[in-house]
Amino acid sequence: MRASRPALALTVALSVLAGPVAASAAPASAHRAASTTIDDRQLARSKGWSSVRQKGAYRATLSRSTKKKATLTTKVTAGAGGAVTFQVGPGRGTVQVAVGKRTRKVSTAARKVALRTVGFSGSGKVRITVTAPGRRGVYVDRVVLTKAAGPGSSGAAYATGPISQVNTSASGAGADGHDLNSAAVSPDGTRVAFWSDATNLVPGVADGLLHLYVKTLATGAIVAVDRSAGGTLGNDAGYTSEARVLRWNPNGHELLFTTYANNLIDASSYSGGSGPYLLAKDLGDQSVGFIAAGVYDAAWSPDQSWLAFTSRYLNGCAGVSPCASTTNGSLQAFAWQVGTTTYVPVSANGAGVLPSDGTGPLDADDLVWSPDSSRVAFMSYSKELVPGDTNASRDIFVKSLPGGAITRVSTTPTGGQANNSSDRPVWSPDGSRIAFASTATNLVTGDDNAYADVFVKNLSSGAVQAVSVRKDGGFPLGVNGSDSPSWSPDGSKILFSSNAVDLVSGTVDKNTYTDIYVKDLGSGAVQLVSVLPNGINAGSRSTLFGLGGTSGAAWAPDSRSVYFLSAATNLAPEDNNAFGNDLFRKFLD
Repeated sequence: MRASRPALALTVALSVLAGPVAASAAPASAHRAASTTIDDRQLARSKGWSSVRQKGAYRATLSRSTKKKATLTTKVTAGAGGAVTFQVGPGRGTVQVAVGKRTRKVSTAARKVALRTVGFSGSGKVRITVTAPGRRGVYVDRVVLTKAAGPGSSGAAYATGPISQVNTSASGAGADGHDLNSAAVSPDGTRVAFWSDATNLVPGVADGLLHLYVKTLATGAIVAVDRSAGGTLGNDAGYTSEARVLRWNPNGHELLFTTYANNLIDASSYSGGSGPYLLAKDLGDQSVGFIAAGVYDAAWSPDQSWLAFTSRYLNGCAGVSPCASTTNGSLQAFAWQVGTTTYVPVSANGAGVLPSDGTGPLDADDLVWSPDSSRVAFMSYSKELVPGDTNASRDIFVKSLPGGAITRVSTTPTGGQANNSSDRPVWSPDGSRIAFASTATNLVTGDDNAYADVFVKNLSSGAVQAVSVRKDGGFPLGVNGSDSPSWSPDGSKILFSSNAVDLVSGTVDKNTYTDIYVKDLGSGAVQLVSVLPNGINAGSRSTLFGLGGTSGAAWAPDSRSVYFLSAATNLAPEDNNAFGNDLFRKFLD
């Protein structure tokens, strides 16, 4: 059943940063192309700015302005993009971020105080201008500039950076479990959460059930966190091969996950619905909260004010007994305004009516929020969401909240229907484009492979660009096609999986398995990622299925390294679970 795996949580432009990203255990050479970080006090500041001390900010300072038209300017960028970090919160104002001739308006208002970044692409001077200071002003933390060197600075057809296994014990032993079916990188890039049925990762956790772990990259420390507030370990006895939802809250200290465990909170809290149950775990006070039942996908909005999820129960069976099922028990998407009793149907038409046609599939999946938290992109089988949907295929839709307007985006540049199915949408960091996978052959000219490909849709112009193509623009061969796009946090690249054998030049891709590739959207260059530094191919399949997160999904926040799952046993010496997936981190150069 397709819905049994979690959708790839797709890129958002705003991601919480709690200060400098901790160094990983990778060799120092892996960081030779690291981004340049510019503290707020190193920026050229016009009149109207002052420095304020702030714990958790980069170098513990922020630049604050309450003056309209006050500016901050950096030196000319080193290459293809970067990011600006702001402190957001109540009463904060708006700014315009300009990179060369490109501009973007950014609101720094939020319900809670936090640090968030806005990614950008392009070269030229970076200028931040206060357009409306708000009641409390605008606060800027730092600017990060990335270097332009294609997907990796080596220029090779494969990524030459170091690779390491992540799902290991504190002493470095590789997991002995068969199934690692989902993982998520923390917003600051210092930790990785993953589900695994291994029995050797943490002392005392050896029952062979799926458990949720959090690994600290810098130290190697690892803990099992699927525990009740009192410390009781979860008793999830569901199929280990059925992937669990896993997402970090943008605040960086809560995990959103699904489980079949019924011992993590008071049994009465489960509201009578069946699993999988959607729960939230606070890694600080260890509390666990129930959110919904019958859930197969979920995502926090970047501003933390909404939760979207798919469920077989109306509103996820929240506060209702007995639970009311959706039509035919289909998976439908809902959005809950956190801390309220407000639920909004997402996989519904413009009038808010959920699909009800019993003659065809109705499921919705692949939920992802826009960077400004105002829209949800998703996949649906239904033909009832927009007028004129007659292609009898899965399509990508965008729902505005809370207004309810809905549009179909898996269309041709002129608005025509795709002639086959589309899924796995993901927003660009600036919210202007959506990448997705599709088996349609009429989205761009020249699509002659009849397999799934990755495309990017410009939401303003309607233009469609093929991503999973060779540098010369030719479509590749590969029986299972390409899938699972993931934008880099700086918006310059897209990571994806593909079964193709001719995406890169020469005979670099020597295996017949699904591999991971990265596409540079500026140069068109493609690199094979799921390889050893010397170019030796992975000995089995590699995938991005199950990689979820709040920023860049499978990417580290600095865009220099990526994560993927692989059943290969030759990528790390610690790998000791033949035929089982493991989690790997790969530096691109």
